[in-house]
Amino acid sequence: MTLAQDSDSPAWKPVESFAEAESQLLARWPENKVAPSLSRIEQLVDNMGEPHLSAPVIQVAGTNGKTTTARIIEVICRSYGITTGLFTSPSLNSITERIQLNGSPISEEAFVRAYNDSSYFFDLADAQATADGTDPVTMFEAMTALAFAAFADAPVDLMIFEVGMGGTWDATNIVNPAVSVITPIGFDHMEYLGETLAEIAGEKAGIIKPGVPVVVAEQPAEAETVLKARSEEQGSALIAEGTDYFVSDESLAVGGQLVTVQTPAAVYPDLFLPVFGEHQAHNLATGLSAVETLFTELYSDQMDEKELNPEVVQAGLNQLVSPGRLERVRTSPTVIVDAAHNPAGIKASCKSIAESFGFSGTVGVLAILEGKDALGMVQAMAGYIDKLVVTQNSSPRALAAEELFEIAQQVYDPENVTLEVNLPDALDEAVALADEFEPNGTGGIVALGSVVTAADVRTMLAPLPPYPPAPEVVEEEERSEFVDEDLSVDQIIERYLDDQARADEPEDDPFDQDNERGL
Repeated sequence: MTLAQDSDSPAWKPVESFAEAESQLLARWPENKVAPSLSRIEQLVDNMGEPHLSAPVIQVAGTNGKTTTARIIEVICRSYGITTGLFTSPSLNSITERIQLNGSPISEEAFVRAYNDSSYFFDLADAQATADGTDPVTMFEAMTALAFAAFADAPVDLMIFEVGMGGTWDATNIVNPAVSVITPIGFDHMEYLGETLAEIAGEKAGIIKPGVPVVVAEQPAEAETVLKARSEEQGSALIAEGTDYFVSDESLAVGGQLVTVQTPAAVYPDLFLPVFGEHQAHNLATGLSAVETLFTELYSDQMDEKELNPEVVQAGLNQLVSPGRLERVRTSPTVIVDAAHNPAGIKASCKSIAESFGFSGTVGVLAILEGKDALGMVQAMAGYIDKLVVTQNSSPRALAAEELFEIAQQVYDPENVTLEVNLPDALDEAVALADEFEPNGTGGIVALGSVVTAADVRTMLAPLPPYPPAPEVVEEEERSEFVDEDLSVDQIIERYLDDQARADEPEDDPFDQDNERGL
């Protein structure tokens, strides 16, 4: 990639650390605010030497399942020897997780290089925005540009980009994909995308480009109508679940499930999928059909037939990880974290837990963000979650636990819903409630409502990083400092609280403490 960058410019200087780069990114217009325009990201990539054109792209939009579907596409392609770049959002524990090279998050050093390759152009675009009286580069636009730069620098053979929000005005939508993918559409971000499924689908359909095939998961009728009309208008081949591909069989297995998928090219019997949930089986079908379509588009001259090699596909699926998606992070009692953050996602997750785990009773730990459909989420849990503990996660946009408690009482009997403002206390209470189910020790806990909630609980309880490092050997020092795999959940929480209390103790030198507060 050629960068038309004048590093001698007095308005620009490179950052020296990952913390500095992250801080500058987070200071930008946040992701929960939308500036509907592609002009800033288009200007950025033009000035950066068009890194978004450095490799073919699969673009994945939708409301639910798009992250896992993107990961399924990535592992299958990587199993074929294709060098991959995967962009997803939001991150679970570190912003580096959003930019993955061959299945591993970009290193902090490479992240800094990509940031320094790109930040000069952020400054240029910001200056132009100030002169024009328009919006500056947003955090998500900057991250998207960083991903393009990192993938071009690697370089990669294939880029898989998950849409952040909507589609039409999303920063990823400057790509001209080889294949577009749309996962199930539901109600989310209605303040930006519209109040009806048709309006929301219209925004998602913005990724369907002229002549580019689109793989579409099963949709509500209202959304399906919009997507079909858009694909016809664009002259794009539509590969639809339920018509062109489908899950023909699915059964539980140790550590996941066995799934048989029929695609336009073949039947793939008994693929082992190492994640739980019926919805994940459908994500597999969509991802597998997307890879078939990609290979037909790009590599048909190198393939004797459209069918993929089942052994290669399985080798890829064996590498699949989906942190924060029905992920079991502890036992004694079993604790599952899930990033579901809208009613449809909550219902799918709770249904999958009921089907996949033999809990005698289930305790939910719920913390969500402001502006979300709190009542709809609680209603989606009813019938699956026996007892509910409402709390608050670490996000500055977290909905107050007291407000969520009032909403939950509209659905649950007061005796089955508990308020704990602090998340560690909420987990402690959930452990006590889970132990009450008979036979003792067979109750389970699920923490959900937001990616932040999943990340907070995972950080507290899980002994390992969310993604395998490369090489795939986890050194002992990489484990969380306060986690011992032999400890029970309540012991971990107690140690965590002690650790937090020590961190809150005043420093010996009050002058240094005042300096830290900026006094």
